[in-house]
Amino acid sequence: MGRVTLQIIADQVGVSRMTVSNAFSRPDQLSATLRDKILSVANELGYVGPDPAARALASGTAGTVGLLLSDTLRYALTDEVAINFLAAVADVVLAIEPGAPSAESVGVVGRVDALLARSPADVQRELRRLLRLFENGLTGLLTGSGWTSFTAASGEARRRRLMAWEMSRISIFRTGFQAMKRLTAACYYSCPAAWAAIGYPGPPEGLS
Repeated sequence: MGRVTLQIIADQVGVSRMTVSNAFSRPDQLSATLRDKILSVANELGYVGPDPAARALASGTAGTVGLLLSDTLRYALTDEVAINFLAAVADVVLAIEPGAPSAESVGVVGRVDALLARSPADVQRELRRLLRLFENGLTGLLTGSGWTSFTAASGEARRRRLMAWEMSRISIFRTGFQAMKRLTAACYYSCPAAWAAIGYPGPPEGLS
């Protein structure tokens, strides 16, 4: 099967595309039973959630912070465990199309690092704690998605664990997943090299 879309999930469940979208972005609009059914089908199909870039194109707003980096120095993420974990997460949640620049070639981790360095000290501290927590194999045991550390797991095991975090009834797993997905997506799609992957021609002449 090719790329899984909201419509494919909707057809499988027998609901509208909007209902599937609400299961991810507006869960309060659905009954718990229906949402669980939709998320279960999405999990079976390997769907990891709406694409932030597509949502930005549809709404006409990016909701991202552009970064222009000219070096690879580490500013806030000096912990190799956190750095390696974030790089591994980015490879999975970005769902980069074939032919598009990789998360590594765009320098997603470096961009996150630079953005974090401009954040308050308590924000930096909490994100580092979150990254180390999610790297720990214990989070896999708690969500039934394996016992190894995240970076030591296979690509498929990483995908399953991220899906388990996204759908977990434990709030820190859900919010942590969304934070990492949005942060890596913002830093990837703010890079001009990635614009072609989402059909964005760039800012109008005179605004770049």
